Amino acid sequence: MKNHSMTLNKFGRRWYFVQANSWRLGRRHAIRWACIRYIMPVLGERALSQLKTSHLDRWLKRLIVDESTITVLFAAYTLRTLLEAATAQGYVSLSRWNQLHSSLSRHSVETRCRRHHAKTEADGRRTTHTVKVGTAT
Repeated sequence: MKNHSMTLNKFGRRWYFVQANSWRLGRRHAIRWACIRYIMPVLGERALSQLKTSHLDRWLKRLIVDESTITVLFAAYTLRTLLEAATAQGYVSLSRWNQLHSSLSRHSVETRCRRHHAKTEADGRRTTHTVKVGTAT
């Protein structure tokens, strides 16, 4: 395995600048935005070799609460693609990639989003029923 101290941020910059010219302009901007806005602020300083599913799970949990499902799916897709490239280049072991990939699979992310939205809706309905209507004084 290559450099154990390569961070997600450092690899992500290299990956982006190598790949960007092969992407359409809109895709390039969307991927850059996903990296800058959603991925790097939370995970960027982590060494690729030390990234764990628990890191991704916390990242996804926070993202699902704050963002729309389509944003979460695209950010997860972008991170998954970036980590796949890091694995191909030897910065992430294949066994670690297999663990990380399952956390970032489209099915896994969609399921987590659906569960969150169902819970939020159920909590909202419970709150609606327990709120007292103001009384005239």
